Amino acid sequence: MASMLADASIDHVAHFDTMRMSLIESDNLYGAARTLPHVLDSLALLGELKRGKVGDPRGILRMQAVFAETAAWQYQDQRDFVNAQHWAAKALQWSHQLADDYYIGLSLVRMSQLACDQGDANEAGELADAAHRSAPHNSLFSAAALTFRAHALALAGAARDSARTYDAARAIVAIAADDPKWGMFLDDSYIDAYQAHTFAETGEHARATTQFADAMSRMQPGFPRDKGVYLARTAVSHMAAGEIEPAAAAGRSALEIGISTRSTRILHKVRELSGMIDPDSKQTGVAEFRDAFTAWEAEGWLDHT
Repeated sequence: MASMLADASIDHVAHFDTMRMSLIESDNLYGAARTLPHVLDSLALLGELKRGKVGDPRGILRMQAVFAETAAWQYQDQRDFVNAQHWAAKALQWSHQLADDYYIGLSLVRMSQLACDQGDANEAGELADAAHRSAPHNSLFSAAALTFRAHALALAGAARDSARTYDAARAIVAIAADDPKWGMFLDDSYIDAYQAHTFAETGEHARATTQFADAMSRMQPGFPRDKGVYLARTAVSHMAAGEIEPAAAAGRSALEIGISTRSTRILHKVRELSGMIDPDSKQTGVAEFRDAFTAWEAEGWLDHT
């Protein structure tokens, strides 16, 4: 393999850079379950190139770091936290080998959000702080780190500090330079949706549903999987607030997106909703949701918990 690919005219780093951006776009549209095998194949091939000393060694290491972060994210969307943590740790290791704050910040931001998804407020907060220290000043990485720090603060009971930290994240987004390689999703609507998630996780369900709706009305096109996550979380908050009809409507929409993107984050939340809804309810939309959910569940489903 190494001798075959050792042609100096081949720009392996540019090839993998282009491939990664295409995989990220496909992930946003069609879901991580479809793109993850390609990410893992790319990591295996990058390893072969590195061992064979083919191409620019630092460039190959840089690609390993960003592909590992991508793998961590895609396992996270499948709620496979063990593999997500493995690849996040590899991303951080390779970033330290590069001694590059950009990639260290990227890796730590991923680890912080992963801890948020597992409900570990202390770990999420510490990792967010580390990411904020490491990330380039006033970058999108800094804004993401503050967003996850704000969520962690709320989970720990510091609601006022959480609100101030969300505002600080928005302030950075307003001045941060565009990053063509990372953070294209990160804008005010993303931060608002994450704060709505915080409200839901801390029991402020009416506030959560209102803010989710506002954030979804302003979110960028091209992120259907993210919209499915927001809809699923909205549905559970509606149900927790005793609003069964909007819960069923949002839940059915989330289910459709979850099936098409194979996102376990979405489908796990939809299953939570199903357990909250009285199956004998005659309110509008409940029967349609139950029928769609039952049909999907009958096809089989693996939930990573």
